[in-house]
Amino acid sequence: PIRSVQSPATKALQSGTFLELAECLLEHSSGENSDRAVINCGGSGKWSGLIKNTYPKCEIKKCPFILDNPIEGVTSCSLGEEYGSSCSIFCNQGYSLNFKERITPVSCTLVNGKLMWQYNESPELVEEDERILMDSTNMPTCEYSKCIELNINGADMSCTDDNRYKSVCTIQCVAGRRRTGPAKQICRGLQVPSWQGVDEIGDTKCVQDIDG
Repeated sequence: PIRSVQSPATKALQSGTFLELAECLLEHSSGENSDRAVINCGGSGKWSGLIKNTYPKCEIKKCPFILDNPIEGVTSCSLGEEYGSSCSIFCNQGYSLNFKERITPVSCTLVNGKLMWQYNESPELVEEDERILMDSTNMPTCEYSKCIELNINGADMSCTDDNRYKSVCTIQCVAGRRRTGPAKQICRGLQVPSWQGVDEIGDTKCVQDIDG
């Protein structure tokens, strides 16, 4: 919004008397351009300094750069790079954010009088000296999602693709043990994937074969 700061001469206009050289100072509020505009009341009773008799407009300020989409992901912002915009970063399926697998919101906000991109997360997720984005190079990245290494006691396993998303482990029990549960486990799931049975639900175990 525009705030009008009137000179003593300007106040006389409100009583119906036009005073030459009366002026009105227009200012902007926080979060908007802070430039001032001065318009004068001439002898004709009309404001001078206006283009087509229109008042100056206040335009919303913007953060200094656009948040780019990460490789294998997308950045979604509520108001673009304008003041008050909130952005979330999403990774494609099979990829996770490198910030503890969290979708991390970033906001265009005032920091020491300047508009900056700042992480909204608590300090345990984002260090204090990393909360402000100075440029797009220190944005979160989308990395391959990986499952923790599958470890089944008494089993010989053959796994593909280094435990990444859609890796498959084929499980065979050693002599003297028999398998319960799926013969294959696949790494899948959004953000934080986990091992899941391919042909049946449940964990795979190699139990003691009492008949053997």
